[in-house]
Amino acid sequence: MERRVALLPEGIKGEYTQTNLPLSSNLTLRKPYLIHSADQQVYELKLVDGTGPYEPHSRPQLKAGGSITSWIVDSSKVGFTLESGSMLVATKFSTMFLLLSILYKENLNKFMAKEDLIDMIEPKYGDWVTKIPLELDYVCDITDVGGETYYKFSVEKSKNILWNRINRLADHFRKTPDQQILAFLSTKFNDVTIETPQEVKDAAITLYAYELVLNSYCLPEFKEKEMTHDFSIVTNHLELIKSTQKSREVSDKALEEIASTNSRLNSAATKRKAQPTKVKASKAAKVVKGKGALDSFFRPA
Repeated sequence: MERRVALLPEGIKGEYTQTNLPLSSNLTLRKPYLIHSADQQVYELKLVDGTGPYEPHSRPQLKAGGSITSWIVDSSKVGFTLESGSMLVATKFSTMFLLLSILYKENLNKFMAKEDLIDMIEPKYGDWVTKIPLELDYVCDITDVGGETYYKFSVEKSKNILWNRINRLADHFRKTPDQQILAFLSTKFNDVTIETPQEVKDAAITLYAYELVLNSYCLPEFKEKEMTHDFSIVTNHLELIKSTQKSREVSDKALEEIASTNSRLNSAATKRKAQPTKVKASKAAKVVKGKGALDSFFRPA
């Protein structure tokens, strides 16, 4: 049985139970989560193995060719070594994302009591709904009738909370200059002939946060239908860089062909100059007797 190290939040003591929840990005799939026994806070488990789509460096290997499976984690003065390069990190998970996907999928367009909501969700998605706090306030309109609270899914409320998360994540990237995503984006805008405006860079960071949040925690249909946004300022600038680089490549190729042609012509001309010129010997013209200025010289005395 494989064992893995799980890094839990600092300073939070107590027991955790494991439960399987549907993925908010794909309700047909499930993965394990941790639930803290005291406050019922849900923690998402993410595998950290030292790789990433924006990591420019390849993973180190031993001289024999095998991969290095241990790594050192250092925090200020105190560090520790993991024998395995794979580690599970537990981070707080908001059930808002899961409820958003479920209620959108179920098209909940009428007010319902919380107990009725649970009765609707449990048979289809599992009894976890009775074990964890349901953050309905973030994604539902709320009304009070006779002291009873009722909830109805709100697309607008859900969109607002998602954009709030996206903008907060984008601001975090901007304030943390050593982020890999910033290095990755700089390679996309790396063209010495075209200056990238700051507004384009800011929009590109927002675009990355947008894709990260929605692809990780939302249903594709919700993203495509409800969260459309105009990022043409980024795509147009990237197209400009791409077309400029292509034109420059064509121009460079044409210059190379001209230089190559000139080189061949110059080489041929040099060879022609180096060859000696052949001079033909001219024959003396016969002087016909009785003709011309020398006739008297040949006349007999």
